Amino acid sequence: MTFYVEGRTAHELMTTDKLFKKRRVDKTEEIDSAHKAIQKRINLTENNNAKLAKHSYQQVEHFVEADKPVVFAEQIMSSPVVTLSPENSIAQAFKLFDEHKFRHVPVVNREYKLQGIISDRDVLRTLGSTSEENSTSKISDVMISQVLTASRKTDIRYITRLFVEDRIGSMPVMDERKLVGMITRSDILNAILNHYELELWV
Repeated sequence: MTFYVEGRTAHELMTTDKLFKKRRVDKTEEIDSAHKAIQKRINLTENNNAKLAKHSYQQVEHFVEADKPVVFAEQIMSSPVVTLSPENSIAQAFKLFDEHKFRHVPVVNREYKLQGIISDRDVLRTLGSTSEENSTSKISDVMISQVLTASRKTDIRYITRLFVEDRIGSMPVMDERKLVGMITRSDILNAILNHYELELWV
């Protein structure tokens, strides 16, 4: 499982401790009740109690999640991906968004390496400006040039968590720095329908 910030001038590995700094959503009642039962049985000092509680929580968590199916990014991503070039105009981007009803479109170069991403809001905001030149502006002037991406073997529970915590609407999937797929909120919903036992939080 790998996350990178990818873009025109970026290629940075993002570790999970950098990505997930926020408090985790509460686990299922099964984990919570098991954790409380363990805590009741210990009678140690405050510091030792905290260490043992953490250790026991991890043990129970592992036990409960052991039978949960793991679904990887490559299993639910949309592929091939419709893309734009940095040299395309805002008017061309608008036409693509209008035809396909996309919310986000990756921007790639000739080698299919990710240069950035552009959203329908970026396009509409630019076209809504008073400048007459905006429709002929290049996508490279408007796109987000540093994009959080996932590898093929990224557990989608981590992607889902980022979607929820950071309000991300889509995530490109990369293989050897080349774009191979795209995951959106719709793909996550379809995964829930197809994998009804899927535990989406980690």
